[in-house]
Amino acid sequence: MSYVKKLVMHGFKSFPRKTELPFTPGINVILGPNGSGKSNITDALCFVLGRLSIKSMRAAKASNLLFMGTKVASPSKEASVEIVFDNTNNIFGTNEEEISIKRIVRKNGQSIYKINNETKTRQEVLSILAQAGIDPNGFNIVLQGEIQNFVRMQSEERRKVIEEVAGISIYESRKEKSIKELEKTEEKLKEVSAILKERNSYLSNLEKEREAALKHKKLEEDVRKFKKSIFFSDLTKKKNESEEINKEIENKGKESEKIKKVIISFETEIETLEEKISEINSKIQKQTGLEQEKLNREISNLRAELAGLYVKKENHEKKLKEIDRKKLSLQSSMEENEVSIKNLQKESPTIEKNQKELLVKKRELEVLEGLIKKRYINKSELKSIKERLDDKKELLNNSNNESNFLIEQIESLSSELFDKKTDEKKVEELRLNLKEKNELLNQFEKREREIEKIISVNNSKIEEHKKIIEKVGKLDICPLCKSKITEDHIKSIREEANPKIENFEKEIRGAELEIKEILSKRNSLKREVESISFEINKRQSDISKLNLIHEKNIQVKNLTEKINSGKNEIIELIKNKKKLEDNFDENSNVEEKYETLKIEVEEISLRNKENLSSEISFKQREFERTIISLKQLSREKDELLEELEGIEKSLSEKEKNLEIKRKEEEELTKKAKKYIEERDSFQQKIRDTELDLSEKRNSIYNLEQINNNLKIERAKKDAEVENLETEILEFPEAEIIRMSRDALIEKLKKSEETLIRIGTVNMRALEVYDEI
Repeated sequence: MSYVKKLVMHGFKSFPRKTELPFTPGINVILGPNGSGKSNITDALCFVLGRLSIKSMRAAKASNLLFMGTKVASPSKEASVEIVFDNTNNIFGTNEEEISIKRIVRKNGQSIYKINNETKTRQEVLSILAQAGIDPNGFNIVLQGEIQNFVRMQSEERRKVIEEVAGISIYESRKEKSIKELEKTEEKLKEVSAILKERNSYLSNLEKEREAALKHKKLEEDVRKFKKSIFFSDLTKKKNESEEINKEIENKGKESEKIKKVIISFETEIETLEEKISEINSKIQKQTGLEQEKLNREISNLRAELAGLYVKKENHEKKLKEIDRKKLSLQSSMEENEVSIKNLQKESPTIEKNQKELLVKKRELEVLEGLIKKRYINKSELKSIKERLDDKKELLNNSNNESNFLIEQIESLSSELFDKKTDEKKVEELRLNLKEKNELLNQFEKREREIEKIISVNNSKIEEHKKIIEKVGKLDICPLCKSKITEDHIKSIREEANPKIENFEKEIRGAELEIKEILSKRNSLKREVESISFEINKRQSDISKLNLIHEKNIQVKNLTEKINSGKNEIIELIKNKKKLEDNFDENSNVEEKYETLKIEVEEISLRNKENLSSEISFKQREFERTIISLKQLSREKDELLEELEGIEKSLSEKEKNLEIKRKEEEELTKKAKKYIEERDSFQQKIRDTELDLSEKRNSIYNLEQINNNLKIERAKKDAEVENLETEILEFPEAEIIRMSRDALIEKLKKSEETLIRIGTVNMRALEVYDEI
């Protein structure tokens, strides 16, 4: 038999602190004054053994079992009572020497039971206590007033108390409980038999519905498989098409890049050719402008001078012929007279003396003739210097005109131009601006392609939603709820799809407006780019003109040096002219002396005439006249020969100069022709290159259009791929069947037709059948 070894209370009623009461085998007595808590120990014993009646433990509710608190001690949050039984004889059915039962109650009335510090249920606690014959509601514990109740009990009630004390009542209660459960089981068996008959009939119908449901389910699975397979086939096809488009876009991009490189080379070639043309124009302007004008003027002057010289030469040659004729005639006459005079002199005694005097005078006359000849030579040199002076003045005048013409050209070019550094800086700024504009243009084009993709995707989604609405209108059975399609179904789908379609259309309208705005901005940018390109070309042309001005300045500088050199030569010629004029003035009386001497000679001749006979005198005068005439003719001839020599020399020089100028003119013409041909060749090359460039730009434009169309097509394919992938995700467990698309469509059509023929099926039959 077991006994209580100790009772431990904590926070229970009047025991706020942990209180332990030890017990020994046999009788144990608890003594104490009134209100010390003796009855609370009995209540703690009933509480820990699992009694449920709070009133039997002298409390109104479970929270009243907790220590309520005092002025010095706070109320307990929970109350616990632990009882320890001796189990050395294993009366509780365990091998442990002690059995500890603990019950805890909280303010909310919740109770926790523990056996040997392991949480258990109340029933488990009652079971282990029952093994030792302990009942919390039994008569192991006799409470106040229970003896009076026992005396007043009926005999039947008293018998039950005795049975309970004897330990028999537990078996009686178990027996009654078993009989009641048996009766309940028999009633349930009768109910089950009736239900079973009803269920067998229901099960038969359920099996038929199940078979129909299985067939319907199999057909639906087939439909899903076929749809998924068709979608997969379409997806594979679309992906392949998208890959082909990507390859084509890549090829077109490479082709476009190649053409762009060719375009750049063409543009570079055109720029190079334009620079060459500008150089050629500058050379043509230089050589066929001032130089040609100057050369033409020089040639014209030379031709006029040559014509004058030829006329002068012809006149001189005629004069020389006439002089030669006269000299021959005079010489013949003089010889005859000389013979006659000699004969007559032999006859006169004084002739020899006069003759000697006459010879002296004649010698003096010859000296004077030499001086006169020298004077004529000085006169000729003076004339030559005057001519050279006139030529130099004319050359100086021409140089001044040429210099003024170049200065006018420089001023004309300079009035339209800015500083070269400013132009070069402006060109650089314009090029940077052009680069920025081109980058912005590329961004606009990129954004335009993105918007076109969005429009394409939205159009695809709109078509998809419209197809869904159209497809639902043709279906009889809803694929989601498996019920018949009604107007409400169609209306619901339309109400769901229409706002989406409107949103997509709104996005498309917004995108189209943005495209219009982008196109407007892009066109404006293109105009700006063209304007900037024009300004760059203009500035580069200005720079070329400035380079031309620089060349003109160099020419002006050279001409200025030439003018200064010409002026110095003119000054030197003027000095020589003055010197010759001084010499000429010194010999100005030579002719006067010559005439005086000539008269003296004649007087001597006359004196000789007085001593001679009339015949000798006549012959002598005639002879003298002939000599004088011959000398005069000789002088004239010498002068004419000298002048003719000078004319021929001038003619030779002028002809040489003319030939040189003609060669220079021919050379200039050849050069100009060569330059013009070269320029025409370059211009033709530019035209041909511009045609090629235009073709390449058209090719680029066409390629870009094709690329844009391909990108739009790719966007459509990507949208279709995305839609197909979404469609495939709706059939995650469906198997993909590998066969032709047409065969899959045929099988899908047959399966859908079979589904329509089967009609509505109770799919719940599968679950219900499996549950049964």
